[in-house]
Amino acid sequence: MQASSSIQQHDSVMMALGNAIQEARDQLDGEPQFLTVFVHGSDGDDRAGALLDNVRRSCPKANVFGGVADSLIGMGREIENRASASVLMIRGLSELPRGFHMECEKTPDGWSVFGIDDDVHRNARACDGLLTVACPQTFSADMLYESLQDMASDRENPVPVFGGNLSHTPWSKPTTMFLNEQTYRHGAIALIMPPELRWSTLVSQGCRPIGEPMLITEMEGHSILSLGGKPALDRLRQTFQQLPTHEQAMAMRLLLIGHAISEYSESFSHGEFLIRNITSIDQDSKSISVAGRFQVGQTVRFHLRDADAADGDLKQLMAMAAKSDMQPKAGMLFSCNGRGSNMFPTANHDASIVEQYFPKMPCTGFFAAGEFGPVNHHNLVHGFTAVAAFLSETSR
Repeated sequence: MQASSSIQQHDSVMMALGNAIQEARDQLDGEPQFLTVFVHGSDGDDRAGALLDNVRRSCPKANVFGGVADSLIGMGREIENRASASVLMIRGLSELPRGFHMECEKTPDGWSVFGIDDDVHRNARACDGLLTVACPQTFSADMLYESLQDMASDRENPVPVFGGNLSHTPWSKPTTMFLNEQTYRHGAIALIMPPELRWSTLVSQGCRPIGEPMLITEMEGHSILSLGGKPALDRLRQTFQQLPTHEQAMAMRLLLIGHAISEYSESFSHGEFLIRNITSIDQDSKSISVAGRFQVGQTVRFHLRDADAADGDLKQLMAMAAKSDMQPKAGMLFSCNGRGSNMFPTANHDASIVEQYFPKMPCTGFFAAGEFGPVNHHNLVHGFTAVAAFLSETSR
């Protein structure tokens, strides 16, 4: 297997794409068999067909996978909200990667995911992961997780799913995905690699816990009414008052809440919570409204969005990955659109850390509106995280 990548910026998204394809091809010894293509431009969705045609003319024998996003990631570089293209190419495979389209549809028995079956599950298991890119307006990753879990013989060890929701402005507008000769503006696309390859993933959170873990003792809809038997707002105020002054200022800007990924934890510490936004506070009912699914009996903990914690966590996880026996030939990075320049004082933060620990590894990705990544054998949709996926050859 041989891989190459390129990320390019230009006033014209078409020129950026052409330059990225040319640079990536120049690094290969022959024609690519497969390429991922992520682009951004003010007219990227409107010109999606022409962009894909350009890819097909340049690489007529390659399978294509990708889409349009607000901001892109490449090897050591991030380009935010500017016309650009990020490309990853692969050749030397015994067979082509298999891409497919998925839809969430309502049936008489409820909502279901169409486009996956036992064959998909078996092949995704063989390469240790299912790369998935979705339109957040028309597809539910949680439904995909449930479908894959139902197919698994061991429900406690589902096929890892990684990738993300394509970010978009305005958020209410569907996003565009590329799959071989087709463009889609609904559902999701997913990719299965040949069995000679395998994926390894890591998930790095962009925040840290404050206060003590607490049990949800009463809820109404998406509002937490009480924590540990006391009004939720009183618990929040107690946590806030115990913070140092500089952390109180951080909490005033953005305070988050997470529920435990596993209730069997002994510590409920950093990295053990699925983070969600606090959407509102009701002074009269002393309740806290939250985004996502919470329920009575769950352990929760308040979190601060913290650039230093995010930096240290990503470096620690990358250092552990670099010390493993993994020898990746290519990588993909999906960072929350709340990271980048919105979180860090320096440019290219997440991409440069990946390059620091895996120098010269071809890499691509995008800033996501919800990142997909497994934690402790649980497939989850995250926020404020960086999800990295590494592609290695295997002798299996």
